[in-house]
Amino acid sequence: RRYSRADMAAKVAAVGLSVELQKHLNWLGVLGWLVNGRLLQQTVPPSSQLKFFNRLVPLARFIERVRRPPFGLSLLTVARRPVQAAEEDAT
Repeated sequence: RRYSRADMAAKVAAVGLSVELQKHLNWLGVLGWLVNGRLLQQTVPPSSQLKFFNRLVPLARFIERVRRPPFGLSLLTVARRPVQAAEEDAT
């Protein structure tokens, strides 16, 4: 499933957790997804394309260090239980 930041934050809050961190991952893969999945209607990317993207990984890592792009194929969410609830569960 794909969730927007707001949708995921709402789901996290609905179960009593608070969002600590949200960030998108695999921003470079968006291009491959658009070309293969949307334009070419392919379910598996060609191996030559995967090799090309693998060569771009160092560049992608550099760009992420400078500024993380605000989009990606996946959304990583780290959530935390409220301190009070965690203390009550420990007793």
